[in-house]
Amino acid sequence: MKNLVCLSMLALALCAPHFASAQDYPIRPVKMIVPFPPAGGTDNVARMFALQVSQDLGQSIMIENRAGAAGMIGADAVAKAEPDGYTIVLTTNSTHVIGPLLNPKTPYSPTKSFSPIIYLAQSPSIMIVPVSSPAKTVKEFIELAQKNPGRLNYGSAGTGGIPHLSGERFQALSGTSMVHVPYKGTALAMPDLIAGRLDVLFDSFSSGYPQARDGKVRALGVSSPDRSPSDH
Repeated sequence: MKNLVCLSMLALALCAPHFASAQDYPIRPVKMIVPFPPAGGTDNVARMFALQVSQDLGQSIMIENRAGAAGMIGADAVAKAEPDGYTIVLTTNSTHVIGPLLNPKTPYSPTKSFSPIIYLAQSPSIMIVPVSSPAKTVKEFIELAQKNPGRLNYGSAGTGGIPHLSGERFQALSGTSMVHVPYKGTALAMPDLIAGRLDVLFDSFSSGYPQARDGKVRALGVSSPDRSPSDH
């Protein structure tokens, strides 16, 4: 699973000639669309950013969650928004790399429909299972999946997103076969994982680790080259 990470960047609809000057901007609240549900990794990054930058700008940054299609619904909404700098989106690999590559009918251009503003964050994936799972390690989970081909399932934030491809990559490397269960975001998949209705979830570290830290799920590994400094 190495290097399957979520990259977050702010972008806005391409600016028209009437875009406000730097001295005037912003003169009203800015809307930031997060293309995933609340409480997920992307949403967490967006809210921390909005809190600090709202104070610096002296204008509110209002978060609006528009989930679906691995983030492409929210990204498309910004691509079609008035290009005045007051609608921005927190993009990810899912919305601006993987989705457009996998779906030739993506309704926007990741390079022509947006102007990048700033690179914000990079987060590894974390492999988490229910506390009721018999697997205590990645090796034990692989053995469990190999003994039960097609009987275990994994959740994702939608087809083509990082959690989905992490699951596919894991299967390819481990020689296992699991059933993909797509959600509109991993935050919506988390209750089913906690309840044991999902067998595994490859979540962003920022949203998955707190659940493991609090004992609601069990963390088996991370996708970064180095071991996590956390105690899980």
